[in-house]
Amino acid sequence: MATWFITGCSTGIGRATAEAAAAAGHTVVATARRTETLDELVARFPDLVHVEPLDVTDDASIAAAVDAAVHRVGEIDVLVNNAGIGYFAAIEESDPAEAQRVMDVNFWGSAKVTTALLPHLRAQRNGHIFTISSIAGVRGSAGLGYYCASKFAVSGFMEALAAEVAHLDITVTLVEPGPVRSE
Repeated sequence: MATWFITGCSTGIGRATAEAAAAAGHTVVATARRTETLDELVARFPDLVHVEPLDVTDDASIAAAVDAAVHRVGEIDVLVNNAGIGYFAAIEESDPAEAQRVMDVNFWGSAKVTTALLPHLRAQRNGHIFTISSIAGVRGSAGLGYYCASKFAVSGFMEALAAEVAHLDITVTLVEPGPVRSE
């Protein structure tokens, strides 16, 4: 069985991924800004799910979560970069602070969590990095300019990373779904 480190497990794809991995018998380090949202998940899988607080926009939080996870469970086999936010506004009408926030969460969050875990994966010479991007990272859509930009950026970053780490038996997979109903 593998050990999974999953960001953004409060709801949606992250929560569903954590549930599926634990149900299959894998160890899961489930992360969220609000860890109380994971109480029910831990109650269902008390021996398999471990919770770490994580704000992907905070460098200290990333370092603490990765260090705590590695200390608690040892090797991390699978990273799922899922934490993300939507932002719906025409480019011309976008709030600069909100545009920055969507880049900080969707792009920089995935990039920084990945680079924090890369030394561990490199030392193991094995691992799998899944990153939840979006169809918006493949084609732009009106009213989603900054969201699309964040997803294009993370997709390009992960495509480059895949080429850089393939020789280490580290696989990088982009998941680019269409709309997903989530809280």
